Amino acid sequence: MKIIKAVFDDDKFEARITFEDATQFIINCPAAEKQADLKLNEFTRPDMFNLREKHTVRYTQLLLNGKLQEYLDNKYLERKTRLDFRIAQWSKRYPDMSESQIFSLIRECEMYGD
Repeated sequence: MKIIKAVFDDDKFEARITFEDATQFIINCPAAEKQADLKLNEFTRPDMFNLREKHTVRYTQLLLNGKLQEYLDNKYLERKTRLDFRIAQWSKRYPDMSESQIFSLIRECEMYGD
């Protein structure tokens, strides 16, 4: 069945889903995420929160289809690849800076814009 509407209730941490046949379903997000045995880390956790709160339809589709971990892993690899590329790029531009200084500079640019 196709999900036509999903709303995240951040007070109860529930996703309220409406399917195309008007069936309604409520998912207790923490319980469902625990059941899915998600491997979250400091990099994947923000992606999951963003997906759950701002893209609830996509979140519920991935959760119900058992593909949420795969999605989060792919987002992590994208971010890591982008970060590795930027570190290499900035290391060439600023050869006197340490990797931790470059990493801090990159994080600052991500927060405030390049």
